[in-house]
Amino acid sequence: FVLDPTSEQRLAIDEDSVTLNGNGIQLFGSDGRPTEALRNISARLKRITNDIADAQRMVDDFAQRKLIRPLQLILKLDDGREHQIDGLYSLGTEALAALTDDSVVELYRAGHLAAAAIMSASLSQIERLRQLHNATGAKPITSARVTIEE
Repeated sequence: FVLDPTSEQRLAIDEDSVTLNGNGIQLFGSDGRPTEALRNISARLKRITNDIADAQRMVDDFAQRKLIRPLQLILKLDDGREHQIDGLYSLGTEALAALTDDSVVELYRAGHLAAAAIMSASLSQIERLRQLHNATGAKPITSARVTIEE
């Protein structure tokens, strides 16, 4: 399924997809109207699209306020080798602390302040992720070092 703003249901089907077959879910009733299944699929895709648009607005807001900072994650393996994971970003704690009261209120009213707090707090979960990784029996990670370039 793909969203199609030009169609009546705002939804289109990729007829060349290998997932289509005769044993699938009925999308249209005998009267030619969309079934509940099709309406649910359309609603889910719209929610996902709206969520992505909301997330993009939030990221744009963070970027405008110059809160986004590169994050460096270095994993040390049990054999002594280090593995650096590049391309990660977080919010700068110093930049967040330097926000004016008005900016904090604006972030709160936009629903972005809670997300900023969650993103900042989530970095403390790196250690838990290391523990979960090591519990799988994969090559152990002895330490994880996180640095945010303020």
